[in-house]
Amino acid sequence: MPMLVKMIVLPSEDGLNVVLWEKWVQGSMRTRYFADRATMIATLENLRLITSQQSKVLEDFVFGDSCPLYSAEIDERTLEAHGFHLA
Repeated sequence: MPMLVKMIVLPSEDGLNVVLWEKWVQGSMRTRYFADRATMIATLENLRLITSQQSKVLEDFVFGDSCPLYSAEIDERTLEAHGFHLA
């Protein structure tokens, strides 16, 4: 059953962390670390968590005072299969 999620991309010292949580449920946060931006963008686009237009914007996004926030719909088993684990 698909769930509505919110997603934020956070920079870390040596890569990027993607955090997802179900739109209406507390305690349902999932995270995944990506060593590089290209892999992260490809994975998120393959999972249809971002559109091709959003991926182009994310390629050039400069992480400073803000981080991108997205909404999407995805099955929880799909997230697990692609390395997103409970936080």
